[in-house]
Amino acid sequence: MKTIDSIPGSLPGYDAQALREQIVALASAVPGLIYSIRIAADGSLSVPFATPAIDDLFGVSGISSESILKDFEEIGGLVHPEDIARIRESLSEAGRTLTPWRQEFRIRHPKKGERWIESNANPLPEPDGAILWCGYAQDITDHKIIDEALHYKNELLFAQQEASIDGILVVNTDFSINSMNSRFAEMWGLPRDLIDRKDHKAILEFSTPQFANPDLFAAGVKHLYQDPSGRSHDELPLKDGRIIERHSAPLYGSAGQLRGRLWTFRDITAPRKAQQALLDSKALLSEMGRMAKIGGWEIDVASGTTTWTDEVTEIHGLDVYVPMNVEKAMDFYVGKSRLILAEAFKASSEKGESFDLELEFEAADGVRKWLRVIGSPEIRDGRVFRVRGSVQDITDQKKASIALQESEALFSTVFRVSPIAINIFRMSDGRSILANDQFLSLIGFSREEVLGHTAAELGLFADPLARPPLMKQLGEAKGASFTESKIRSKSGELRDALASLNVITLNGEAAAIVVATDITDRKQAEAKMKTLQEELTQAQKMEAIGRLAGGVAHDFNNLLQVINAYSKRIADDYASDPVLSRYGRSIHQAGEIAANLTRQLLAFSRRAPAEPRKVELDAVLAGMEDMMPALLGEGVDLQLSLKSAGGFIMVDPSQIEQVVLNLAVNARDAMPNGGVLKLSTSLGHREVTLDNPADLGSINLSVSDSGHGMDLETQKRVFEPFFTTKQLGRGTGLGLSMVYGIVQQCGGVIEVESQPGIGTEFRLSFPLVEMPELQEAHVETAKSEHGLERILVVDDDPDLRDLYQDALRERGYHVLTAANGREALSLIEAGEEIFDLVVSDSKMPIMGGIELFEALRRIRPRLKLLLMSGNVGDGLSNSETVSDVDLLSKPFSIEAFSAKVRQLMD
Repeated sequence: MKTIDSIPGSLPGYDAQALREQIVALASAVPGLIYSIRIAADGSLSVPFATPAIDDLFGVSGISSESILKDFEEIGGLVHPEDIARIRESLSEAGRTLTPWRQEFRIRHPKKGERWIESNANPLPEPDGAILWCGYAQDITDHKIIDEALHYKNELLFAQQEASIDGILVVNTDFSINSMNSRFAEMWGLPRDLIDRKDHKAILEFSTPQFANPDLFAAGVKHLYQDPSGRSHDELPLKDGRIIERHSAPLYGSAGQLRGRLWTFRDITAPRKAQQALLDSKALLSEMGRMAKIGGWEIDVASGTTTWTDEVTEIHGLDVYVPMNVEKAMDFYVGKSRLILAEAFKASSEKGESFDLELEFEAADGVRKWLRVIGSPEIRDGRVFRVRGSVQDITDQKKASIALQESEALFSTVFRVSPIAINIFRMSDGRSILANDQFLSLIGFSREEVLGHTAAELGLFADPLARPPLMKQLGEAKGASFTESKIRSKSGELRDALASLNVITLNGEAAAIVVATDITDRKQAEAKMKTLQEELTQAQKMEAIGRLAGGVAHDFNNLLQVINAYSKRIADDYASDPVLSRYGRSIHQAGEIAANLTRQLLAFSRRAPAEPRKVELDAVLAGMEDMMPALLGEGVDLQLSLKSAGGFIMVDPSQIEQVVLNLAVNARDAMPNGGVLKLSTSLGHREVTLDNPADLGSINLSVSDSGHGMDLETQKRVFEPFFTTKQLGRGTGLGLSMVYGIVQQCGGVIEVESQPGIGTEFRLSFPLVEMPELQEAHVETAKSEHGLERILVVDDDPDLRDLYQDALRERGYHVLTAANGREALSLIEAGEEIFDLVVSDSKMPIMGGIELFEALRRIRPRLKLLLMSGNVGDGLSNSETVSDVDLLSKPFSIEAFSAKVRQLMD
């Protein structure tokens, strides 16, 4: 190789020759060509310097300083024709702009063929306008081959990534994105600007919220970046329903250095759904088999090995599948079923015959079942190699079939012996096809007479015109129809029947079923119940009237108390004046009669409790004589024949009066045009019995009239409650039943005898009791009724307060009064007066007597109390606190009042 002889320029203080030699030596040691080219202002070219590498680089030799320029022109001829223009244009542009020049171009090397050369040069302008280009050139053919191979590999890798069904993301160790394929961008719906930026953090923020559990995904990513060598594989659901399979693994270089991380994402929604659908299908099939109690089995004919599904295991009552052979499987079948199955299997395995059997079976737990066993052979090469089939538990169906048979038998029995009449006839012609025993009993015909005949032919309808519209209604309704009608039996007897008719299909033909109930007795009972209801209503009215009568009697007794007391006083105080005395006695007598009337009202209203005592019956009847004419009316002649004087019976006087009044009223009503009513008494004898060993005899009372009388049937029912022969509204039917009850209560007997058109006689018999001893009070001087005690009188009636106050003060008592219970209670609680006795009316406004006495018992338990009432009882028995208080019934005389007060004081 020849070198350049001179280097332009010099460095002061240095040996130019030595420096030139050093530079040349240094440049020659550098691989590649170092050169300088000077282009003068006129365009002339010179090559001041070139290293020996020019020989190998361009394949030329023997270049001298004199020929180097020519050689460069020769080198220029080696440049590939396609690259010459590009080199000239780029060099011209770099010279014009004085910018570095770089080009890769091809040469046709004389020995090596086509080579790639890379040349770089920098322009240095000189004062004379020339430009010195100092440059470097090297053979880059090998690099170019490597780059092209690498580029091919990159393109191949890119093509593979783009063709992948997975989304692929490659992240460098600094978390920058190395690459990502289109599938990744498509999978996460990345916008174009985010794809171009390749911002790893932004892409992560964009995709994370799409996961069903974003926090779980973010935690997984964070863990992997904290553990660069970590690997992961999981399946993550997205909010839109997709399922993503994710893989992540580190990327290493050839030297084992960590280069980054590879992420792959695969949409496995479709396969997972298909997989789930398959699992669901299998589960459904298994569940259907379980619900239908059906399973599959197969038997290898050669080995006898038996396999079956879980459902068959369950049917056999086994907890888990147990390997079976034919003999063991046969052992579950009992009796004839085992032989039948064995023969069927033999025929199937040897002759290729299928079978379908219903067999009795005993499971491992001892439960008996019915199974349907189906078998079908599989044939290969002309022989049976396997038998497959199914087993179904048909126990329920078998039981249902047996139950159906039993039900049909039961229905037949029930239909035949049912207490309800049932008949079935064809809709087309109305002829009977079925009839039970009760229907035959209802109509009185035999089964042979009924079947094949119509109701019209048998004359069952009492009204023949009732049948056509009923049949029309039944045909149109096509459903249940209820009707009530009269049926004529074979004997001609008419019976009431409630029938339900319904159209049915029997053996493919329209028919009607008639279900009938004999309601004759019920209708009669309903009629009787209606009568009883009317009687009860009437009784309730009488009860209301009774309550009203009781209230009237109470108020009237208060008035009589004043009238009787003052009229008695007038008669006594003016005894010397015959006129005033007679007036007083007349008023007092009228008051006593009125008092008797109120007692009767109270008895009628049942407000007076029974107080039996020894009573002379003749005296009671004599006392009623004055009031009877007003009750009977002018057309009735009352006749009394009293012949039991001195005879006593144990009875409540008010009740015996009620008995006589009821009998008298009935007699009056039986004589609307007038007549005779006789009341007669007599002494009699009664038989000695074990119940009555010391019988003293009896008193007989006869009440007879000349009325229209009663027949024998009426006499039998005359004492029944609510039975009456009177017109509606004229009687309750309770009068004689009350009479009967009172007589029985007194130990007596009552009988009736009557003849229509002649009259009626009621005969009553009461047992005699010993005559009461004479009271010494009639012959002895009465005890003094005077006293000095302090008494509080409580009554809302000012006239009665004054009456009681005057009577007590006249007898020496210290008396204060109060208008009601609250006023009296306040007076006692004040403590200014200490009372020995409180006398109070029962009914008062604000606070009544009973309520007052209950309060006094709590604060003054030893205080003596006397209750006055115009309505005997007046709720006293309902109070446990004061039920033992002394009671004085109005109207009473002043003498009786003062005697009662003195009795309490003593």
